[in-house]
Amino acid sequence: MLAKVKFLVIALIVLSFSGLATAQMNPFGQSGFTIDDNDLQAMSAVSAPLYADPPPPPGTQAEWSNPDSGNSGTITLVEAFEHQDLPCRKIHYTFKIKNVSTDFSFVQDRCQVASGEWKTL
Repeated sequence: MLAKVKFLVIALIVLSFSGLATAQMNPFGQSGFTIDDNDLQAMSAVSAPLYADPPPPPGTQAEWSNPDSGNSGTITLVEAFEHQDLPCRKIHYTFKIKNVSTDFSFVQDRCQVASGEWKTL
């Protein structure tokens, strides 16, 4: 069950940062909890400085919370690097989901492509 939930969290984050609409998706409803659009907006707002040029120092952390859903988490810059001449970031996400005793965590590499979007590596 935890592996399924972790996969769904990762999939939702990837989709949200890809510019796809998440308003019609709720893959967490069947698991007994949700991450809603306001959670994703809070995450996006606090993570923006981690993608700045020049990047902040590794270890820079941003916290987000949504009092309406009760969900929260941290987003930490692990590393700024280049891949195939593209600026990239290794970001560590930690989620605290209301009414779930286990925190969820994953690391994601994203690179900025020519259009300016940050894509998963």
